[in-house]
Amino acid sequence: MVITLKDSTSTLSDIVLVHGAGKASDTYAQGPIGEEVFESSAMIQTVGIIRAAAARVRSRGNRTSIYPFGALRAFASHTAARVWAAGHAATLDGYDTLTVTDSGTTTLHGALTPIRCTVRGISVMIEYTFNFGAVS
Repeated sequence: MVITLKDSTSTLSDIVLVHGAGKASDTYAQGPIGEEVFESSAMIQTVGIIRAAAARVRSRGNRTSIYPFGALRAFASHTAARVWAAGHAATLDGYDTLTVTDSGTTTLHGALTPIRCTVRGISVMIEYTFNFGAVS
């Protein structure tokens, strides 16, 4: 499975966040790590009513979903891993489309946040969460 971050205006170059099941390196992100999960929630408003037995809860729509996934990279040294991890999130600003490709392609429209990079020796485990509202 290949997971690619894209810019819908095509001003930024595509970034491959997950390359597949091959060996992790500084140019190849092994993954996805973990299960494939899609989580969804709607905006909810709670209206407290004085002297009522229960408050009113209203769905306001505006449903958003998240797609968390992970990848693993390996570097030549601990310092190289740390430098890459410290700067990785900043390189992903401005992107608003995520494509997940295996036997077919699913396109998610939204934003990538949060991004967590954990350095363990010469390896970096990257945990991404893509927040989206539309699928095509």
